Amino acid sequence: MEHPWYFIFTDKRLFTVRFAYWDVKEHVADRLFINQKVTVNFKDGDMVKCGERYVLTIAKCKKRDLNSVTTALEHLPATMLILGYNDYESFCEKMYDDINSVRKEGLTSNGSNI
Repeated sequence: MEHPWYFIFTDKRLFTVRFAYWDVKEHVADRLFINQKVTVNFKDGDMVKCGERYVLTIAKCKKRDLNSVTTALEHLPATMLILGYNDYESFCEKMYDDINSVRKEGLTSNGSNI
């Protein structure tokens, strides 16, 4: 099942897995990772579009911890809703659709993968 609020990169790393997820500047997901007792390493800060309240965070974890990370991320939409981010899921779905349409465009226009 695909989740619009996070995605796992499919690059071939031996011991780690990279992933990205939509969060807020206050880093709500950090508490979820702590609750799962999982260590996550963050890459190069967050990406944010000017004026948006959500940020894209890129991180990595050990492969053996991936199940704990995804368990934590499964709770992110409900946590956001509790904290008053009522548009979180619709924002993530819109971004997911936008990213997929760009990927499909890239595949059809020149035959290469994005």
